[in-house]
Amino acid sequence: MTPPEARSLTSLSSIRRAMRAYVHRAGTALCTSGALAVLLLVSLAAEPRDAMSAPTANEPKVKETAQEQAQEKAPATTPDTSNEKTGEKTGGKSGESTGDGAKPTEEKPAAQKTDTAPPKPVIAVFQCESGIFKVELALKQAPRLCANFINLANRGYFNGQQWIDFSPVVRQTGSNPGGDPAYTLPREFSKDLFFDAPGRLCFSNDSDDVSKARAKPTRIFVTVKPQDRWNLQYSAIGTVTEGLEFVARMTPGERIVRVVIEGDVTAHQARYAKQIAEWNRALDAVGLVEKR
Repeated sequence: MTPPEARSLTSLSSIRRAMRAYVHRAGTALCTSGALAVLLLVSLAAEPRDAMSAPTANEPKVKETAQEQAQEKAPATTPDTSNEKTGEKTGGKSGESTGDGAKPTEEKPAAQKTDTAPPKPVIAVFQCESGIFKVELALKQAPRLCANFINLANRGYFNGQQWIDFSPVVRQTGSNPGGDPAYTLPREFSKDLFFDAPGRLCFSNDSDDVSKARAKPTRIFVTVKPQDRWNLQYSAIGTVTEGLEFVARMTPGERIVRVVIEGDVTAHQARYAKQIAEWNRALDAVGLVEKR
């Protein structure tokens, strides 16, 4: 029979063998698990990057950089060309370099304003035997009648005519021994030429019926006093600017030497060239030929 001490040693030796067998089996299992983990990591590291990052059909593509994300969020803008014409940028002056390579534009000088002088007045100078007087013609207010008067003066019609019809208000001339020409003119009125002042140069009417009257083309008169009742009845074509005192003291029979037109009337007369040609034919027909 085995003594107790021997039995105890045998039991301890069996336990040690069992523990070594367990540890061996456990280590084998751990080694196997570690090897599998290493193989998995190696396979993941070797997988192509594109395959890992490629989105699926249902997954939106992820922006690779923060710059692309910022560009997508920023609102679309168009280049500011408001200063291109002047060659300026904020804080810069015209003609200076813009710093971005753009060619500066040359500053154009501002257009200089030209002072347009008003047209010089057209003056009819009545040279009479005892003196002269001057009338500023109202080409704007009575254009057709002024064209007729200028034509008569240039033809010399008034040369030698006498002031024959007198009253406390008017001095009148323009008699035609051979008869009046076969044309009349529509009257022209302007509030600037009403008879609220003396010195109006006017045309007589061809009729006492003021509602139907027309202007006689060769008979003129000058007023020496205001005569408001003649407004819208007789057509005034100008105002005496010099020598009204002489007109007032004229006596019947005072003769006109000539009437001289001062000022440029070329454009004005050209405007009525067709009518002037007709008027001249009518004047020639009654012997009122041109005088030089």
